[in-house]
Amino acid sequence: MALTRNLVCILIIGLLFSAVTIKAQSSKGKSGNGPGKPAEGFGVITGTLHDATTAEPIAYGNIFLLRIPDSSMVTGAISDTRGRFTLDKLPAGNYILKLRFIGYKTTFIPSINISASNADIQLGEIKLQAKVASLSEVEITSQRSMITNNLDKKVITVDKNMAVGGGTATDIMENIPSVSVDADGNVSLRGNTNITLLIDGKPSSQAGIATSDVLNQIPANAIESIEVITNPSVRYDPDGTSGIINIVMKKKALQGFNGMISGNAGTGDKYNGSLNLNFRQEKFNIFLGADGRMNHMKTSLDNKRTSDYNEIKSVLLQSQSGNMRRDMYNLNGGFDYFVNTRNTLTISIQHRNMSFGSQGNMHNSDYDGNEILQRYFERYTDNTRSVKSNDYTLSYKHLFPQKGREFTNDIIFNTNQMDNGSDIRQQDYSSDGGTSIGIPLLQNNTALNDNNLLTLQGNYVYPKEEAGRIEAGYKAAIRDMKMRYDYSNFNDSTGSFVTREDLKNHYDYKDQIYAIYGLYGNSIGEFEYQAGLRFEQVWTRSKVALDNKEYNSSYSSFYPSLHTQYKLGNEWELQFSYSRRVERPSPRELNPYIDYSDSLNIETGNPALKPEYSNSIELGVEKYWDKSSLSSSLFYDNTHNSVEDISRIGSNNITITMPMNIGKNQSYGVELVGSSNPAKWIRINANLSVFREITGAIPDQNIPGSDRISWSSKLNTTFNPWKDGTLQLIANYSSPTRSSQEFHKEQYYADASFRQDFLKNKLSLTLRLTDIFNTRKFSETTYGNGFTTESRRYRESRVLYIGFQLKINNYNKKIPKDQGSNENGEGDGF
Repeated sequence: MALTRNLVCILIIGLLFSAVTIKAQSSKGKSGNGPGKPAEGFGVITGTLHDATTAEPIAYGNIFLLRIPDSSMVTGAISDTRGRFTLDKLPAGNYILKLRFIGYKTTFIPSINISASNADIQLGEIKLQAKVASLSEVEITSQRSMITNNLDKKVITVDKNMAVGGGTATDIMENIPSVSVDADGNVSLRGNTNITLLIDGKPSSQAGIATSDVLNQIPANAIESIEVITNPSVRYDPDGTSGIINIVMKKKALQGFNGMISGNAGTGDKYNGSLNLNFRQEKFNIFLGADGRMNHMKTSLDNKRTSDYNEIKSVLLQSQSGNMRRDMYNLNGGFDYFVNTRNTLTISIQHRNMSFGSQGNMHNSDYDGNEILQRYFERYTDNTRSVKSNDYTLSYKHLFPQKGREFTNDIIFNTNQMDNGSDIRQQDYSSDGGTSIGIPLLQNNTALNDNNLLTLQGNYVYPKEEAGRIEAGYKAAIRDMKMRYDYSNFNDSTGSFVTREDLKNHYDYKDQIYAIYGLYGNSIGEFEYQAGLRFEQVWTRSKVALDNKEYNSSYSSFYPSLHTQYKLGNEWELQFSYSRRVERPSPRELNPYIDYSDSLNIETGNPALKPEYSNSIELGVEKYWDKSSLSSSLFYDNTHNSVEDISRIGSNNITITMPMNIGKNQSYGVELVGSSNPAKWIRINANLSVFREITGAIPDQNIPGSDRISWSSKLNTTFNPWKDGTLQLIANYSSPTRSSQEFHKEQYYADASFRQDFLKNKLSLTLRLTDIFNTRKFSETTYGNGFTTESRRYRESRVLYIGFQLKINNYNKKIPKDQGSNENGEGDGF
């Protein structure tokens, strides 16, 4: 009841806050000379700064208003994180607008006249060109179109630079600098899987959906760009010790009707398609989207476990071949309502439906120390899992008359239900494998999870004089999760399944997170800085029904951040950043539920897990030449209470894996990202990341510490052999890696794709081949106290896709300049 009251109270407060703000601003707009009519001598200039090539917004750009004819400065501003700026309270007169940002050519907009009849100047989208003196405009487009470095993030443009026809967000992640994807679809950044995934600045999976499931559901051609934020500021959630990856979706605001339709087919029974429509009039912008995917693949698994528990030697061999399917569809829609030029309401709804299945027969052979077979059995598993989720979002944005001042507020409600079922048949056989022994063991396992999450968040930006600004915000997140796991065995005497009460797991989890933060940013000459502090209070409560145990915790913490940037001259830029972050245990990690999917290798949660905290420092230098650029970063991370999955072997020769806090973890390294245009028809982007990771020992488990150096590299080469034709070759390599117990072998693979555009880029045909040489396999070795396990996994990865993309009414075209002040840019998140 207390949680329900909190939900209702926070919802009412958020709605009242938005309503009061709208009412107050509406009242202000009605005073004076009537709605929308400025007072005599009052002038406002608004606009948005964008990169001329990537169309990404330019944050923290400098705007100066100069008086004609003496060019004396009247006032100035700095663009916000969406590239927007506002100059207000301007007297009548003639002016010149000067726009400047590090790495871009200074731009002037002359002949701006403000008078009583022309007081509201809307410049819309203003494009700044990259400052590379000896390069033509076409060549600038080639060099800077893939990666853009902002004060606190790297922006990787997807739309024109990655020919990922038929792919998903997972395929894009595999080609992002310093990002890796493992066999299960888990994403890591600089070797660390503790990341936070955002979509348009909002959490993607806090309602209980796995990040890998979300990434596999997003079509690659629906993504505008990827933002990699290794040291996020305090406006973002501190979750994810290695950083944040934000997926920016395509959302157009062109007047009238426009859209895009695409379809792809791949070998091995793989199909996907998407439809995005947009309709805009003066007061409304309506958007609808739908996409679907069918993906069937072959899988295999081989394990070899050698143990000498209690000096008794044994060898376990496991082998399985099977099939996996991923079928899913997504529906989304909503609208922006432009109350006036300063107030916008957005309502959006998204429905996800995902269905997964896998079938496989595991062959298990148990040998003694003399290599004599002691037992052979087969375990066939037919597993199904479905996820249905709904996201509801209400957003409000107000632009104040004062330059750069704005308030945004979001109310987000996520709900999803996961239904999982497994049918298992286990049969023992004679040593020759030909004769069955006894009757088969039949099992039926079910899981039903309900997850609900309510989020309220607000952000207020107040610019100060001399191009400085203050930013403050809040966030409240309340989650309620129920997990129900049941096991049943078939009873031959009754002819029915009987529930195993001793294995039943009913787990309830609730948490509440409340946060406030503040930021201050300014620039002194060529030096820019941004410093902030965030405070969070967390309450968690969980209960295991079987033994009626409750686990409650309450903790609070401060999270500071600092970002600086300095232009050294001669196209050199220096950046420094610091942040403190946290990785909280997930409900799945805390739940003591035991997973018996593999009866000889079981997994369980750990209710005693503590959050892990990290402090990260990064120093970066950027250099631009005529036809090349190089970005280099030194980074250091110090993590306390680091969490890893730890495996041990029991007296029954069964391996048990459980997450544990292993103590302190340090990592440091260097990252290089280079781009070059040796000719107009070729573009090369390369990335190299080298890091050292030091992990402490775990004496209780007799596990020594580890000290290892790992590296990864990516090479992306794009050719334009003829007009509107693009050929792309991508190569990836990851060196062997090591954690406390696991050693992962190297991985390497190559992809190729070709795209041809027709009808003035309205129609595109794509051909794409993944894992050209079929080298992508996953091998690892786990070292434990008294055992060693070698594993090899394979999932079908060499696939040939063919597809098309059709744009309706210039879907890629940007909003006209006279509508710039109404553009609803995507948020940065919290």
